[in-house]
Amino acid sequence: LARHAPHIGLDVMPLGARLSDELERGDVDLLIVPRIYVVKNFPVQVLFEDPWVCVTWSRNTLPGRNFTLARFLSMEHVAKRENHPSFPPMDEWELERQKLSRNVTLRVPQYGLLPLAVIGTQRVATVQTQLAQLYRRWRLPLSIHRCPFPCPPLEETMQWHPVRESDAGHLWLRQVISEVCQTQPRA
Repeated sequence: LARHAPHIGLDVMPLGARLSDELERGDVDLLIVPRIYVVKNFPVQVLFEDPWVCVTWSRNTLPGRNFTLARFLSMEHVAKRENHPSFPPMDEWELERQKLSRNVTLRVPQYGLLPLAVIGTQRVATVQTQLAQLYRRWRLPLSIHRCPFPCPPLEETMQWHPVRESDAGHLWLRQVISEVCQTQPRA
């Protein structure tokens, strides 16, 4: 954006209930949210899908060679905190839907903190594949395991108010965001 539109400004806000209201009023130009959080009856475009994996400290021997559901459920977990009742953590939502219960001993406010929170412990965290691989590229001592329970991939979406559908600047920004998401390495 800095090269092609040096005077554009972005205000990135945390996910919260008022963002949906602001989108409905037209006060927010664009939402980038997981599919399960989209505002009904507004345009939506899927940006990418990202499967879930589990991460542990590379010296954690508890997952073993065959990381089973029973082993997963028996371990201590680090999980994303629910920051608002309208936006439950996606992995927690899926576990509850499947009536699976895990032993969460530490909660953090963002998915990005989960891999850091397992280092030096015997805990496990459920994260998006791209996040896990990013931390591995940064040489963090992590092991990545397949997710031992069926979990639909994260579907990251972009939403906007219908009044902005044909706005040339808005259309350009949506196109840039979409292209950047399509050029990122995939799992």
